[in-house]
Amino acid sequence: MESSDLKELIDSKDPIQFMKDYVRKKTKDFIRLPKDHKELIKSWLTLKTIQADNNSEPYLLSIYNDRAVSAFVNMENNYIVPREEFHWGNVMCGYAWKSDVRPAQDEWKWSLKKNLDSPIASLDYISNYMYRNEDIINDENIKKADDEIERLINSFYGDFKTLIVD
Repeated sequence: MESSDLKELIDSKDPIQFMKDYVRKKTKDFIRLPKDHKELIKSWLTLKTIQADNNSEPYLLSIYNDRAVSAFVNMENNYIVPREEFHWGNVMCGYAWKSDVRPAQDEWKWSLKKNLDSPIASLDYISNYMYRNEDIINDENIKKADDEIERLINSFYGDFKTLIVD
């Protein structure tokens, strides 16, 4: 955020709405299809925040110790199972551990939406996630998760076509 944006935020009558509009403006061009790991992390954090805010009882997001939410530089390494195209329902971010990125490591942590390393969509716990076998998630579950995340995106950004005009 530039200093001029900070001044606008401070002077704003509705700082929450100002921040929501700011995030929309900064992420609208890539939220649906991040093209690199930086856009993926920004999108992941944005979606987790929207999810927390949209909940019937909004909640605070939970971080883990000194770990940073991370993604692999090679986008395909963030896919749950190998695919040629990006699908939000087939992506996981997690915490940085040395040269690895790990999502929630047990069923309880995986189920807590407030955890930044838990799935955005409602995916069953994947105990052997690190092996990335084809059988850990199927196309039907990916589509279901895609649809869930698309609804989440639309709840914040509205119809994508209306976002092309600034």
